[in-house]
Amino acid sequence: MTYYIALGAGAVGILLLLSSAVLRRRTRALDLGRVEAALARGDRMAAIKTYREGTGAGLIEARDAVDRIGRGNKAS
Repeated sequence: MTYYIALGAGAVGILLLLSSAVLRRRTRALDLGRVEAALARGDRMAAIKTYREGTGAGLIEARDAVDRIGRGNKAS
């Protein structure tokens, strides 16, 4: 019985370790300059992809953020 408890605790530990590695990878810094450069050359898809890679955001969230960034650039 003790063996199964230890095995279960070990499996939970491994899952927590793997999930923390994934979360750490998602906390990269956003390079806003690359997003703005992609928008300046008219490449909205690249801007969204760059935003997603930098923030770990979902597609809709990244699209909305890039749209807001684009509107801010046009107003300047």
